[in-house]
Amino acid sequence: MNKAVLLAGFSVCLLAFIVSPPDKQDKSLPILIFYKSPVLADSLQNFLRLCFTIKKREVLDTGAKKALLSDHFQKFLREQTDFLKEKKRVMNEAEKEEWTNRFMQQPYNHLGIQVFSNLTASGMETDSIKWQIKIPRMDTGKHNLFIPIPDRKDSYASLKDFADTVLASGLLR
Repeated sequence: MNKAVLLAGFSVCLLAFIVSPPDKQDKSLPILIFYKSPVLADSLQNFLRLCFTIKKREVLDTGAKKALLSDHFQKFLREQTDFLKEKKRVMNEAEKEEWTNRFMQQPYNHLGIQVFSNLTASGMETDSIKWQIKIPRMDTGKHNLFIPIPDRKDSYASLKDFADTVLASGLLR
């Protein structure tokens, strides 16, 4: 009897493991951070990168960006060639528009940041951070403004709060 119950329990667990879908991979796009003048110190840039990484968002460097764009363009051109071979005709205007829109979508988020700091006797404080997510074919003139709360103006604390604000904004793809 005990063996039958144990075997049944094991079977149910095995079935649940097999039937349950595998954990979905996070499909969020990586982030490329572009610093506008004045550029943050390297230690602060590394800290901001760490803030995003802790929240499971990949931050790209220039080399990774180039490789990602190259893969994106090669995949796009391969798909377009396959499409043309399959259809055996030239694309109409609507199809060209659709393919152009897909081509123009960058495979990463482009986060533009400009940090305004106040040098005080006790160190450097962040006054505000002007930021935007640049997406092709969208209004890129709109900037967001992050102003740290008065007791969190220390550069590291304000950058951590800023990263949380960007992630919570819902603007990242």
